[in-house]
Amino acid sequence: MLQATYNDNTYTFYVTLKDAQSSTVANSLYLFKFTNDMSGAVKYGYGQNQVVNDRYAKFNIYSTAFEDEDVLTGKVNFSPNGYWKYEVYWVKGTLAACDVPNPTKNMVWECTNAGGDVIDTGDLNAENYEIKNLVAGTYTMKSYCYADLPPSANFNTANSFIINEKLCSVGGKRLLLFTKVTSSELTSTISFTSIAPVGYEIRFSGASNYSYIVKTSTENITMTLANDVNGYTCQVYNGAALVDTYSDFIPRANLSNLNFGDESTVITNDFYDELGCSQDVILGSAFFTWKSKNNALSPSSDYLSNDPIEIGKLLVSEQLGEEQVQYTQNKTTGTTNYIYND
Repeated sequence: MLQATYNDNTYTFYVTLKDAQSSTVANSLYLFKFTNDMSGAVKYGYGQNQVVNDRYAKFNIYSTAFEDEDVLTGKVNFSPNGYWKYEVYWVKGTLAACDVPNPTKNMVWECTNAGGDVIDTGDLNAENYEIKNLVAGTYTMKSYCYADLPPSANFNTANSFIINEKLCSVGGKRLLLFTKVTSSELTSTISFTSIAPVGYEIRFSGASNYSYIVKTSTENITMTLANDVNGYTCQVYNGAALVDTYSDFIPRANLSNLNFGDESTVITNDFYDELGCSQDVILGSAFFTWKSKNNALSPSSDYLSNDPIEIGKLLVSEQLGEEQVQYTQNKTTGTTNYIYND
């Protein structure tokens, strides 16, 4: 158990670290999560002035007022006093804004069209999020640091994708409809519905090539592809004849900004102008999964341990003379309270 006195300027904590990997990786940091047993209040702070040995590690956490709490500098207000559960997470990075997760703030993503208009936005991490009702054009996905949010011009990473316009009177009906994309550190998994004729071949071409032969006239298909920063091209073939191309952006992991550890996978459905076939217009869409090590719940094991590497209890005591409940010793008087009977 760790012990501290409320409002001491500096708390010094000695803990054991169960994850042997954490002490050997360069730029290893340790994020403390404190949860109050009584109120459920949750506080975070990075251990400061860390000294990591084989058997134990030493950290400082600093006392501060509520309004001055700061995760990166390890400033925490332990109110209410009492017992707190503490958890220690391993983090890879440096103690600079946007280089490590800040669980009290989220990064955001933003999608804009060619004219710069915001089409959609949200918090990272996004898992299989769908941007709907897209007309033909070029769209840009940007991620922003929690310390520099839009409309700031200082974005971290940017990817572009294209929604093509197709005419069913020229290329026929849409044979593939993408419905889901998820990603991990090394692979991305996509799901789609095919109405291609039996025997047609669905190819994903890139650094590696993947192929699927259609077995039924309507089929729900799931495929897993290795992440590739250059992406893939999805095409449908009838024998050696190319029938149609459906996307050139499936899937890709963008690790171009390694300081931020952003990983994105995007898959698109094109815009179909079906009026020439006496059918309704089918607007385009984009499914994407975007993860960043800067978010509190980032599952990327490269930058943040999924589970705490140390769990314990912290007792925060009140300072002598400043207890919320105080007792005063009864003082004796100079007179007696005897009753005399003559």
